Amino acid sequence: MRYHLGLPMRRPHAQSWQQLAITLPPTFFGISFGLGGLAGVWRLAATRFSLSMHIGDILYLLAALIFLFLLTAWITKLLADPHLFAQAVHDPWQGPFLALIPLSGIVLAFGLQPYALGPARLLFLLFWIALLLLNGWMIGQWVTDPIALSTFHPGYFLPVTAGGLVSADVAAHVNLSGLAWANFGMGIIGWFLYGSLIMGRLFFQPALPTAFLPTMAIWVAPPVLAGNAYFTLTHGGLTIPAFLFAGYTVLMILVQVRLIPRYRRMSFGPGFWSFAFSYAAVATYVLRWLALGLGKWVVPLSYLIVLAITLAIGIISVRTFFALKQGTVFLPPSDTLMNNE
Repeated sequence: MRYHLGLPMRRPHAQSWQQLAITLPPTFFGISFGLGGLAGVWRLAATRFSLSMHIGDILYLLAALIFLFLLTAWITKLLADPHLFAQAVHDPWQGPFLALIPLSGIVLAFGLQPYALGPARLLFLLFWIALLLLNGWMIGQWVTDPIALSTFHPGYFLPVTAGGLVSADVAAHVNLSGLAWANFGMGIIGWFLYGSLIMGRLFFQPALPTAFLPTMAIWVAPPVLAGNAYFTLTHGGLTIPAFLFAGYTVLMILVQVRLIPRYRRMSFGPGFWSFAFSYAAVATYVLRWLALGLGKWVVPLSYLIVLAITLAIGIISVRTFFALKQGTVFLPPSDTLMNNE
């Protein structure tokens, strides 16, 4: 039997759900992260377009339950083999997805904020510190043991870029404005630095392995997350940066449209959760712009956007459930990925 990050690679048809939990890779924290993003869409729609607040709250609760399930599984694995964390950080393909663990916690802190500001602030700070420590360790690791450019993929946006921009948005909501601007700066600088590397890799290196093609959806996230955070930090101010972020978002959305034929040829896998939070963030951003105008078209267009993103993530959720039952959700070992194009 082959192992990857301590994960058995055979199909787990005979495994119990408890055994299956221990074999899940870090990419599966994209489930709680994506559901948290969808919950944020519903919360925004509820506050601005008179939709039910309960749907967003239920989605946050579901995301929290899944997150606790996955976190318990990971803690169990680390207690059984403390070397797994080092193996994960060293893995050039899946290492960046470790950032999904604290990022999920940060998103859940935002879900708690309207009901318990103090606990939400504490929860945010705990996961933000974890994210910061993880980022420092991983960046230091990549300097100490350089990674090949051919293994670079859009998932590298997650630790610093998405981490900084999502943290900026949530920090502003829990009344930590100074920390919010500091995180905004970290996210923007990370976007520029990692964006140039990722674009160079995608333009001038062989195509990504099939299992990692869905990470192309993360490419749209930086301008969207920057735009959402900027709106929060400036209370919806329509200044020059707001239009700059919007303009680049339109370009990245058109890139995603061009990639649809490639997406349609892919087999379903855990990487499809890359679409969930990325496109939920797009939906949130579009809803914020719609709320600024368009008169009578605002409400029907907003309902259509909420319905579309809910249906899309719902389909991914259902397919994930059946893929788990069939044991078809696990990624191949890293040493085979370069031959799996």
